[in-house]
Amino acid sequence: HENFKQLITTQPNEEKIHQFIKSHESVLSLFHPKEIKSKCKIRNRYETDFIILNATNELILIEIEKPDIRLLNKNGDPSADLTHAITQVKSWIHEINKEPHAIVEDFGYKIEEIIKIRGIVIAGRDTKNNKQQLIKLKATNNEVSLYTYDDLLNGVDNMIFQIEK
Repeated sequence: HENFKQLITTQPNEEKIHQFIKSHESVLSLFHPKEIKSKCKIRNRYETDFIILNATNELILIEIEKPDIRLLNKNGDPSADLTHAITQVKSWIHEINKEPHAIVEDFGYKIEEIIKIRGIVIAGRDTKNNKQQLIKLKATNNEVSLYTYDDLLNGVDNMIFQIEK
């Protein structure tokens, strides 16, 4: 947890973050994973950073961005970088919806096992944004949800708290 907190303050590139999460999967505990897979291909057109099959059999497609990415413009709208990441995940979901059996089976699951497919972008930090605008941004994305690196840290903190209870 402290290593992750330290890492995200050093402005690491996406690959460094990816490798850390891959070797410390508990960072993704917020999503209640049963299984986590890294760098999954979608019809050889796209590649996720991670997919998670969670405890309720949701398949979660994850795109990670850098912790220092700007999430909001001055007027409170999503930044160009964030919009690009969200659009990318929406493209993955669109591709899966065209051929759900083949793609889900490419990931190693049967379509009957999956109750829902959703997307997540992990990007930025809470502290660099207007709190109300950030809450609004996190609440408005339906098909693709936004989580910050602070959300991941809070998820790990909560998991540790629950274990120690």
